[in-house]
Amino acid sequence: MSLFSILLVGIATNLDNLCAAMALGVQKKTLPVWANLLIALISGAAAFAAAGAASFLAFSGIANLLGGLMLAAVGLWTLVTANRCGDAPGLVQRMDFKAAALLGAALAINCLPVAFGAGATGLAALWVSLSIAACSFASVGLGMFLGNKMAHCLNGRWVNIVSGVLLVGLGILEALR
Repeated sequence: MSLFSILLVGIATNLDNLCAAMALGVQKKTLPVWANLLIALISGAAAFAAAGAASFLAFSGIANLLGGLMLAAVGLWTLVTANRCGDAPGLVQRMDFKAAALLGAALAINCLPVAFGAGATGLAALWVSLSIAACSFASVGLGMFLGNKMAHCLNGRWVNIVSGVLLVGLGILEALR
């Protein structure tokens, strides 16, 4: 298999990371580099395990469903609490270790079926996991940047509504994939 295939696996598995990070950026949350790195490492480790275990039972439907439901639940919670937040344009929340690890786990679930499939086709687990981790780091960084830019156009309650809708949509898309 080619380097191009490995790169495509990395990109394809991280489009959801881009959207999730945009949702965080719209909420004016900050994501330190160490938290982005933690998310990337969790995705890479999960991908390594899935690609390495490709000879076992395929569980892609369950992985997408679980990951999608987790993302949709976070989005629904954001929508439910949107009215309570009011207008707080100056509010900036910094992500802590626990939140970064939970986000990393939720996003890593979505890369499992693709990494498993890549391993089943003969792609090396190490290269698949490195590609997924690197693309995760890049897509989360880009998503935070784009989300922060969008946040300047919105304020208060609308920020949480846009964020919640993005996460619910992403969750549904992942669950149905």
